[in-house]
Amino acid sequence: MAGVYNPVFYVEIFSLSFIADQNLAFYLLPILQAANILGRLVPSFFADRTGSLNMVVPALGAGCVLSFTWIGVVNEGGVIAWAVFYGTFFGLVQSIAPTCVVALTDKVQLLGTRLVGPAPYILKLGSRQGVKLVTGRLTNSSFVQGICFAIGSLGILVGPPIAGAILNDTGRFLGLQIFTGVLISAALGFALAARVAKVGWGMRKL
Repeated sequence: MAGVYNPVFYVEIFSLSFIADQNLAFYLLPILQAANILGRLVPSFFADRTGSLNMVVPALGAGCVLSFTWIGVVNEGGVIAWAVFYGTFFGLVQSIAPTCVVALTDKVQLLGTRLVGPAPYILKLGSRQGVKLVTGRLTNSSFVQGICFAIGSLGILVGPPIAGAILNDTGRFLGLQIFTGVLISAALGFALAARVAKVGWGMRKL
């Protein structure tokens, strides 16, 4: 999380250095977020068949490549294409990465412990994934992400400000781009290590 959100914060500022039409530069974030929709929908369809972690590992690999290719983007067409590709990756990580917690959990009871509260409310605590408030006869529910996202939120809290400090200190985007690429590379290493520790190198659903 400390790495993947950096382009979301800085892609518009980055593009202002070579895009003559400033209005177009400020549309880059909506373009990235529109591609985010594609990244949320299509990979989720395949993740049901391959497993969530098996989708996240190559996605993080693509994120590494995209982070370092960001260094070579120097024109209007390039930054638009890059925003589309990165937005797709960003959407995939946002939607599928949380389900890896479920895939890696052997004991299902660690994902949720039901505490009976005053009717018609039932509070369901997920010690790893989050907190679920179920109303009525389990027909309506709202899911509030828990410990998994509490930890991830710290990355979002510190990552973009550190990237901004690097940009202010150097006056160039190169350090910010390398910082982003290194963090996503580290995430790839951890995700791959988790997969290998769980099922080995073989082609197994996870």
